[in-house]
Amino acid sequence: MHAVVAPLLSASVTQEHEYAHYAVAAMIAASVRDRTNVEPPDVEPANVTDAEEVAAAADADITPHSRPNLGQSLAWAVCRPGLGRRAMNRATAEKRLHLLVRQGYPGVYQHLAGVVRHLGAVEVQVNWGQLLDDLCQWRYRRDQVAKRWLQSYYRTLHEADRRAEQQKDNPSLEEPA
Repeated sequence: MHAVVAPLLSASVTQEHEYAHYAVAAMIAASVRDRTNVEPPDVEPANVTDAEEVAAAADADITPHSRPNLGQSLAWAVCRPGLGRRAMNRATAEKRLHLLVRQGYPGVYQHLAGVVRHLGAVEVQVNWGQLLDDLCQWRYRRDQVAKRWLQSYYRTLHEADRRAEQQKDNPSLEEPA
């Protein structure tokens, strides 16, 4: 783990940021380990590692609040799981999210890995760069991060419900890509 994470950290990194980097790296490693080793034959394997993806996302010019956060990923697990996967129960997703946002530092880490594992099981992507940003802020800005996660969760579900209702009322409408 040190071989991958240490080069990404400056010597003056705070303990909270270092902990966040190692935690996200561990979750990435676990998600890679849990993936099947067989890719569809028509898909070229990417030359970019997950660690490079995290570093690039953390340095990107994208504003942190425009990237999908954990709340949105949980909502996607409810309303659009991976192909052939059963959706996460809405009440379960909500309970897990509320449990997470009530946690202090470092308690959030104790519950986060299980949530991320469950998202992987339903093949919902986690934006590792955004999760890293959020965890780096958790100790001092937990309320703002928690608010963003909760708002994203409920907004995403509301939009999915609205689209489903429109689809039910007018089956000829196709969902935009």
